[in-house]
Amino acid sequence: MQLDILDLSTKFGKGLVTTVAPSVMKAALLSLFRDWNMDIKVMVEWVGENKCLWDVMGEEHQAQVKQLASKIGPTNWLNGDWAISAIKKDYPVIASMFLSDKKAKNWLERELAVIKTHTQQPAS
Repeated sequence: MQLDILDLSTKFGKGLVTTVAPSVMKAALLSLFRDWNMDIKVMVEWVGENKCLWDVMGEEHQAQVKQLASKIGPTNWLNGDWAISAIKKDYPVIASMFLSDKKAKNWLERELAVIKTHTQQPAS
């Protein structure tokens, strides 16, 4: 079953969408991790090489993330602590790395900031 955020916002209003947005984005993040066959070895390499997550996503995933962001509204909650919490059940070793390694946590924060700059809506 696919959750249509635009349909939810039309039926129930922006408040509900804002409430469920972190859960929807968590599902999207976990889906990306599965698509990338993410494990601790890959993540250590990405952090060490300072890989840009936005670039790794590729155009198809970038378009999906932009579309999702356009429907969920403000993403001020999208930060390292949120991401760690989002992955800790499915990827506990990676979450632990972000919690215990300052370089890794800083990388995560930078990458989320890059994603936010690509997905933020123009001021009206």
